[in-house]
Amino acid sequence: MKPRRQRDAPAGDPAAQAARWLEALALATILAVAVGRAFMAEQSFRGDRDIVRHAGAGYSAPEELIRASCTVALLAAGAVWAVAQACRRRWRPRGIIAAASLAAWAGLALAGSLRAVDVRAALLGWGEQASILLAGLVVLNLVAADRRRWGLLLAVLAALGGTLGVKAVSQAAVENPMTVATFDQDRAGQLAIPGLRPGTPEARLFESRLRDPAATGFGGLSNVTASLLVIALAAAVGVADERFSRARAARREAPPGRGEVHLPTVSAVLVVGLAVLPAAGLLLTRSKGGIAAAGLAAVGGTLVAWQRAALARRRRAALAAAAVGVVAVVVAAGVVGSATGALPGGMSMKIRWEYWAGSAGAVRDAPLLGAGCGNFTHAYLPHRLPPSAESPKTAHNVIVDAACAFGLPAAAIYLGLLAWAMAGMTRPAPEPSAGEAAPTGAAGVWWCAVLTWSVVAARLIWVGGHEPLLLLLEAILPGTVFLVVLLIAFWTGRRLDVSDLTGPASRLAVGAGLAGFVAHNMLTYSLFRPATATIFWVTAGAAVGVGAASGRKLAGARGVLVAVAIAVGLIVATVAAGLWLWRPVYQWAPASGWKSGSRYLAARGWASRSAAGYSSQ
Repeated sequence: MKPRRQRDAPAGDPAAQAARWLEALALATILAVAVGRAFMAEQSFRGDRDIVRHAGAGYSAPEELIRASCTVALLAAGAVWAVAQACRRRWRPRGIIAAASLAAWAGLALAGSLRAVDVRAALLGWGEQASILLAGLVVLNLVAADRRRWGLLLAVLAALGGTLGVKAVSQAAVENPMTVATFDQDRAGQLAIPGLRPGTPEARLFESRLRDPAATGFGGLSNVTASLLVIALAAAVGVADERFSRARAARREAPPGRGEVHLPTVSAVLVVGLAVLPAAGLLLTRSKGGIAAAGLAAVGGTLVAWQRAALARRRRAALAAAAVGVVAVVVAAGVVGSATGALPGGMSMKIRWEYWAGSAGAVRDAPLLGAGCGNFTHAYLPHRLPPSAESPKTAHNVIVDAACAFGLPAAAIYLGLLAWAMAGMTRPAPEPSAGEAAPTGAAGVWWCAVLTWSVVAARLIWVGGHEPLLLLLEAILPGTVFLVVLLIAFWTGRRLDVSDLTGPASRLAVGAGLAGFVAHNMLTYSLFRPATATIFWVTAGAAVGVGAASGRKLAGARGVLVAVAIAVGLIVATVAAGLWLWRPVYQWAPASGWKSGSRYLAARGWASRSAAGYSSQ
């Protein structure tokens, strides 16, 4: 296959140079948000802020301000990317159908959000999902234009998995036992910190979660952390496979002399640790669904690798068979659940079936526009089954959650985008251009600095930096671990370079991990959790971008006009998100606290229409 040329203009062209810098800025913003979010425990709904408050300093992270800020940042990254395309004389937009589908989904979901019981929560969730999907499309185009960005993302995912693995080991060995011991020494005093009274159901739930030995990572929930580790583990396996392949090739080309240490082999051996760490972390989460999803990804990836040539020749037939299999499993689960009132798998599956059965009434109440993001409880409680004693915040199933939040038409578009991404990453990748170069030397150091700072900043924002020891343990230490693991992922044995990570093995491994992630979302809500959703859609967009078709070239004035129109639209969306979502919480969160903030929002007409507003959450 003829190599693609990535250079749209001569290297000395100021416009082309500006476009490259703007694209780097857009990618840095997206990756910084994606990495930083993995170190915060954002929810897609309003949780109990008293419980998440830091016990030692009385600090409560401004979660909704963080969510609104990330939304604005991702929209701004999309606008910067569009401006970069306007600087080019010609460009090839990819994912046009997906972009049109995203616009249609956004319109329908916005209409539903404006009719929600809690309008504020619905608008915040809608903007969050829209910005994450947009980030996936932007990364798709960035990777399609330059394959080195795929290698960069793989290194980042491997580093993220290694850091989460270290955190899981630390929690299992040190943090969780110390927390339980501290609680047992002063049970009443510890319950008083989040304002709980001994003997109440809330206190029993709090104590049960505190005594749970499962590792929860930085996200606070074992299932969600397990979902993220499924992707990170797959990326680490892909990195190790590619690095060993290059090390073997290097040995054949230039065999080391007697007593000489072959540094590429040393690099490959070190990279194996990037797979061991997330694997250990996944096991320590004790998430049955997450571990099963990783096993499914491993089996599926192995089978695809074994029959790669045959499946490539019959790609459409294989995708059709996979789609039929998924539909058959979903239908079979519905039939079994309806007939028996539960699903096989113990109490956990029984509870989930109760969620799904009760959600059917919520969908019937608002089939066209849905209840809005973050409004599941309002829609679900009137239809909760009599045996069910819980009032969940989500249905723990991507299909049901999408139908409840967006309505059936928008949910169909959302699930269609999900299916499109899963199918798109199986498209054969063209040969890389000879002009492609990985971020090496100073560029690699620059990426390490930016991404490490995003980790440290995220931890500082989430836990606060009131005490030196807290700053060291909760911010500097995770950032240092991330930096070390990222440098290992970058180091080839001779230099900082990720060009050897862009082969087919890494894409196959990550594709299997993404498929396992989606399978796990049949039992959890990771696609509606900000951190895991951002990682998924950015990674899926990159995987699709590696094999994206060349696209229709837009040259001259026409290309500039289209790019300018897209840029203007995204700039308007960014400003609107800043006014609707970011500005209100920024004005009251730092100084006034949550209750006065609810009064401010009520005065602006953006607060909940229910009797319970911010102050009751």
